Amino acid sequence: MSDVDLAKIKYSFRHGCFHSACQDAANALKKESCNREILMYYKAVSRAMNGYVDDLEFLRKMNRGKLEYPIICALQYFYTKLDANDHILQKLKIGSTAAFLCINAEGAILAAEFSIWISHNCFETSRCLDKISALRPNADTEIQRIRLWLQVVSDQEFVDIDKPLKLECAGKSKDIDCLMALARYHEVKGNTTEAFNALRKVKSLESTFFPVFIEISKLHLSMTNFALAEESSRIAAAMATKHIEAQHTLVMTKLLNRSYKKEHHIDLQLLLQLFVNQKVPLHSKLWPRSLQLFSRICGYDKAVLQVVVDTMINICGKSFPVDISLSLEYARTLRCLGRYGEALSQYQVASQIDDSHMAEGLVLCQVLNGDVEQAMQQIEFIELMQEDNVS
Repeated sequence: MSDVDLAKIKYSFRHGCFHSACQDAANALKKESCNREILMYYKAVSRAMNGYVDDLEFLRKMNRGKLEYPIICALQYFYTKLDANDHILQKLKIGSTAAFLCINAEGAILAAEFSIWISHNCFETSRCLDKISALRPNADTEIQRIRLWLQVVSDQEFVDIDKPLKLECAGKSKDIDCLMALARYHEVKGNTTEAFNALRKVKSLESTFFPVFIEISKLHLSMTNFALAEESSRIAAAMATKHIEAQHTLVMTKLLNRSYKKEHHIDLQLLLQLFVNQKVPLHSKLWPRSLQLFSRICGYDKAVLQVVVDTMINICGKSFPVDISLSLEYARTLRCLGRYGEALSQYQVASQIDDSHMAEGLVLCQVLNGDVEQAMQQIEFIELMQEDNVS
């Protein structure tokens, strides 16, 4: 397994593209590799994110010992999400305590990365970092990479005074994932030039690594360089025709660059169909994020809005009662299309889930639909509710 293969898997993993991570891990397993356990782990966890936990259970039976801890951590997370009974969770908790004592450096790295990107447990990440330092004192690249990602995703400051981030060391690294972490860190800190430098180094190390072109495109977007952003996203999309993040970035840059013509609506339809074909899970928030983004930035083009609405109805309709934000976005998009009656109905459906963010959209929709009297009654009702809350 090459560093590039693993870096692609990790990139997909971080961005919720679990189908791609699973496929890349499966393809890498077909090659001769001394890291089969790691590839099998990523494949099993990616499948679990789509609701298939059996692979993780099988993998645990195969890895009693040094890699058992990250597998148990993943099982604890998924069984908690699935509302498993307390007996199962208690057995896993006991097992995790014993497994942590036997963990090796690779297992600690996997557990640290899972806690950053999936379970969002930063203190668990710090615990694993201490274990990596004890087991592999010279693992400077791995430690810096994990600490950089920890800083990126955490709202808190996790840099110890005695252990400052070694940005210069990370910048000299030839580890692709470490350089990607460094680029993201500089982007979050507002150091755009340093972020570009790190991404250029990745490109010089591996010119076919498509994620670097996605990140370059996003950096250009942050600077409102829409033409350059579209140019980089086209390269990434051409390299990875089935990767959701690559296709998502291309469609987004086209919309923002206003180069998204009516004859290109098929691109958006194909992208949204990828979500269905790859069974993107609801908890990854990947397709809700895309639908919300597209409906917000393409209001100038009703034909594009129509594609988004059709997708919401035909593909994602069953999920609306689960996701209030997407339900409200659906109602808002219908309103933008002038379909006030349908929008009003959707607002009313959403209000049964959570009415705390409903007032403005519901009243506006009633007015636009000509139901002024109902709108006035709704305003009076809201005012009464607010008075009760104050008292």
